[in-house]
Amino acid sequence: MRKFLFTLLFLASLAAGAYFSFFVTVPNYAMTGVWLTFSLFMFALGWPEVAESISFLGNNIKLREVKDAINELKLLAEVFSRATLELIQGGGRWGGFADDEKGRTYEDIEKMLNGFGFKKDEILSIQSRWHYWVEKDHVHALMHNSNINHPEIPTARHAEWHVKRNEIYAKIESIQPNELKEVFQSLDGYTDKVKIAIEDLEYYKKNKKHRDITRWKQHENWFKS
Repeated sequence: MRKFLFTLLFLASLAAGAYFSFFVTVPNYAMTGVWLTFSLFMFALGWPEVAESISFLGNNIKLREVKDAINELKLLAEVFSRATLELIQGGGRWGGFADDEKGRTYEDIEKMLNGFGFKKDEILSIQSRWHYWVEKDHVHALMHNSNINHPEIPTARHAEWHVKRNEIYAKIESIQPNELKEVFQSLDGYTDKVKIAIEDLEYYKKNKKHRDITRWKQHENWFKS
């Protein structure tokens, strides 16, 4: 009876994982990961003797003992979470997931990691690549995206701006808010819009969340007339 019950749960979990990846309008990778992880757990509980004797290329592989299942599931959750956050935030730089969907997936993964008992610093480490891409997008938006000229900088200073712009992009991964502030101030372009954008970036770097999520959703249009 136990094997029958856990087999049903295993198959149902696999089906649920497939559903959230292939049969919904917008794939929910967080839910896919949760269900696939749960299915592995059900398999280990229902068929421990099989799980302990599966072989691959002639080598016996001990998939899990029940007493070690939680630790192994945590490792799986960590790998899945890192990959998912990187793909969602780093992939599809033009298009891809909507901001609301990104936010929901981020929150779902954070809840899953908390549920598995990950410590705060471990979760921050997993989320680090997500924050890397958000901060990079923030600087890119502050630079007026792919536009060469910046509407907040006087036309007479555009030639100087082009030089500074290239310098910023050369170190976009490490540049700090105070450096950006100095650049815009030196070119008479430190307007209220620029000031707010830089302060938002500084806040995100410190807190790993947006100061104003509504304003962030408009980051591609911050400096459009």
